Amino acid sequence: MILVGFLLVNGNIPDCESGQFQCRNGRCIPTPWRCDDDDDCSDNSDEENCLPNSNHRALCLKMKWALR
Repeated sequence: MILVGFLLVNGNIPDCESGQFQCRNGRCIPTPWRCDDDDDCSDNSDEENCLPNSNHRALCLKMKWALR
């Protein structure tokens, strides 16, 4: 809620850190999560303008993490 209030007052969306993708809604997610057929941004902006089969690396990373 504080971030939302800050955005409404300030009107700016803070930048993401290196290695992160900035969603249209301002959320930051790890870059490998982009184009992985999973709506990590909650607005689906991380799944827009993706090349076909661009999700193989991210899928492997998520599977590797899930198997730990």
